[in-house]
Amino acid sequence: MTKNRALNQGLQLLLAAEGLQLLLGLANLVGLTQLFFSGFLSLGCMAMTLAGLYTLRSVDGSYQLAFHFSIANVVVVFAGSIAASILGVMITLEILPVLVLLLSCIAQILVCLVVRFCCRATCGQLMERRADGLAAQGEQAALLYIIVTAVAVFSYVLSLLPTPAGVMRFVTILANVLLLTAMGMYVKFLFLSMKTLAVE
Repeated sequence: MTKNRALNQGLQLLLAAEGLQLLLGLANLVGLTQLFFSGFLSLGCMAMTLAGLYTLRSVDGSYQLAFHFSIANVVVVFAGSIAASILGVMITLEILPVLVLLLSCIAQILVCLVVRFCCRATCGQLMERRADGLAAQGEQAALLYIIVTAVAVFSYVLSLLPTPAGVMRFVTILANVLLLTAMGMYVKFLFLSMKTLAVE
């Protein structure tokens, strides 16, 4: 497979996965998650992300790293599901939320790393095409994901502490708004990058 074809197919898969994930995030925000079969579609998003990064892994070393982090994220997500369903009857109720939140933090960090290395690799390809302005948008999207991850981890920690309901609600809303904004920026960046780079 040629480099351009790999970029074309890989970025298409990443765009489809992230676009669907953004729709699921919006559905969750307005309470329509059940209508979108969120669990099944989330698995589909992870599969498309893995397929896209597998296709891109030979294009740039950062795509290869993103692929490895994405595999790790799938493992952590499934570990969290097992912890919630199976270990719930084996460990105390006080420990279970801590374990689930710890895995959630790890998953959030892994997603951030996937986005960071995807953006780095794509920005490198864009700069070879002298698309520096679009590359800057990718760096902004990656930076916002880092901020989102920090806020999300902070909200997880707060949920374990005796935090006033108003403060917890504010932090949760802030995390959700930042996440959807970051996802929107990332989807836009992937779409424009695909148009710029995916030339047969």
